[in-house]
Amino acid sequence: MKNLVFIILITTSLLSAQQITIKGIITDSRTARPLFGANISLLESSSIGTTSQKDGKFILNDVAINSILKISYVGYTDRYFTVTTSAAGKEVLITLEPQIISSQTVLIEGNISKEGVTPLAFNKIKRKEIEENYTLQDIPQYLASLPSTTYYSENGNGLDKWNSTK
Repeated sequence: MKNLVFIILITTSLLSAQQITIKGIITDSRTARPLFGANISLLESSSIGTTSQKDGKFILNDVAINSILKISYVGYTDRYFTVTTSAAGKEVLITLEPQIISSQTVLIEGNISKEGVTPLAFNKIKRKEIEENYTLQDIPQYLASLPSTTYYSENGNGLDKWNSTK
């Protein structure tokens, strides 16, 4: 009888110390699309974790049985997953619920300036002026002729020559 209790204790301790590899896929619960860049980490350790790939898949090695994984993604509710022996060797599907991120209210207000009243340099471009003056130049280059606007080009294809042919 003593031997049987001893064997059960040793088997139980070996199972609890067992390290397994967890494979899974993280998806959106509403669209079933994979979530790229989801964070998967062990709740007990801030230094052990991984992120999901483009297809939502992840692999986390050397995870102890009964560990708790925290799965998080911006804009989604965090999910917790307990590692069991049944998860070993299988791909686990974990779905995350979208969550609305509340923030401060932003008020955007617009005004139309009036000539002679507004104390700023401005210009109103009318459709007729655009039709008459706009040719092949980039939109930013066209707008650079207005007060308080500038533009530059990083592509180096010499768009300034279009301005000189007017």
